[in-house]
Amino acid sequence: MYRSVGNRCGVDFGLFNLDVSLMESLEILSRLGFQEETVDVMALARRQIGVSGFSLGAKYTEAPEVVSCATFIKWLFARLGIWLPRRAIQQSYFGMPVLFEEIREGDLVFSEAQIKSNSYYLNPNEGIGHVSMVTSENSVIYASNCGSRGVTETDFKEFIGKRGVRCIRRILPNHRELFRTLICPGLFEVECSDDIQWILFSCPFYQPLLE
Repeated sequence: MYRSVGNRCGVDFGLFNLDVSLMESLEILSRLGFQEETVDVMALARRQIGVSGFSLGAKYTEAPEVVSCATFIKWLFARLGIWLPRRAIQQSYFGMPVLFEEIREGDLVFSEAQIKSNSYYLNPNEGIGHVSMVTSENSVIYASNCGSRGVTETDFKEFIGKRGVRCIRRILPNHRELFRTLICPGLFEVECSDDIQWILFSCPFYQPLLE
């Protein structure tokens, strides 16, 4: 279940117990004023390479012009309609844990910061100070104050050789074909993706499809 961002809401239809297909669900939602938006999060991230500036204390409201590693990731997932907190240490507790050998595109890799800015809850030896996103080309995209001083893309093995890996988290569902980003009309109060299921259940258009 995802928390919405403004009028955007990421929805994993694979979690819903619906009696209609994905396409029928989207048709009903369209009749209610919902709009589907296709977001290529990798292309979006790459467009910021050499464009976004870096600031360690960047506010989310400054993105994408000025970002930290964590606000860059927060901004990317917000475009998908998925709310994340603004700090890397907080983001490392979202989504599903992933084994190193099962890593795939879109997963988030959490590691130490190269400057002394790690955060931790209990153990300082497990501090997290950086987050990056894995691509399908064996690389990671992230915002950094080192080298290019902004959003950059680095070979994955080279990256972990320098920083190591504290943990890996998966925010997007395994079955990507059932994930959609919806633009929600003002008529409906959508706080999280679960609201979409109940809107469908209570919709007068839903019942005839069950007969």
